[in-house]
Amino acid sequence: MQFSVKEFSEALKTQSRALELKPNDKLTLFWCGRTYHELGNYSMAIEEYNKAISVDSNYEPSYFSRGRSYLNMKEYKLARNDFQTSLDLKPGSFRALGYIGLSHMKLGEVAEAISYFTKSIEQNPDFATTYYERGLAYIMADQKEAALQDLNKALQLGHPRAKEKLLELDGTK
Repeated sequence: MQFSVKEFSEALKTQSRALELKPNDKLTLFWCGRTYHELGNYSMAIEEYNKAISVDSNYEPSYFSRGRSYLNMKEYKLARNDFQTSLDLKPGSFRALGYIGLSHMKLGEVAEAISYFTKSIEQNPDFATTYYERGLAYIMADQKEAALQDLNKALQLGHPRAKEKLLELDGTK
């Protein structure tokens, strides 16, 4: 698929032609949203996700991806709402749980963030990003030892920024 090789302009042209033939195709609308998101045009991405949701209000990827666009626009409450809807439609989704946690963290709701990151880790204990984000939340909560544990786990799992954050926090890693 063109999207995977990041030829976004071509992808949008192809998606537009597909929508001319089938204007209410939720998958094409969804992929238009994803393409706009990757281009950094979050408001257009949200418009496309809204269209996909109007076609199928139970299509979980549209809510999750729209939440990511809202997050990038610093619309944290709207993002959290979409990630919650995503979780409602796909119970146990470690990604939705993690993004709910991230939304709470961005809103300064650190205890809630830690709780959701923990739930995400319970669903997928091998996802480095969640340990990293929970580590950052622990730093915000002045829980240095817990932060060090999570950042070390994130490093062990290959998170690209964990080592830098550990050095900043502890100075001995």
